[in-house]
Amino acid sequence: MIALVRHGSYDTTTGSLDDLGRKQAKLVSDALRGRAWIQVVTSPSPRCIETAQTIADELEIPVAIDENWGEESSKAEREKTMNDLTVYVSHLPVLKEVAPDWEPRVGALRII
Repeated sequence: MIALVRHGSYDTTTGSLDDLGRKQAKLVSDALRGRAWIQVVTSPSPRCIETAQTIADELEIPVAIDENWGEESSKAEREKTMNDLTVYVSHLPVLKEVAPDWEPRVGALRII
């Protein structure tokens, strides 16, 4: 089981989460609670890192930044890094490669 999370809503001028994005990250954390997640892995973009850090803090698990989950990464390299019981935070195009039938809005969660 893995969890896919699209980063929260963000300020387009700063790239950081806005108030709604912080609330979305907290809601995702609440939805993930009660399962045995071992880590959060995130794209290196600021909005993904902020989303991931909120989730990691709430679930009391470590967060790791992985270039393979960034927008410039390859699907093949990303698939090599996937581990069970991990929460992955990234961008729409990256998440669509992992779950092609999913159209995640900002702040969305999917467990597969």
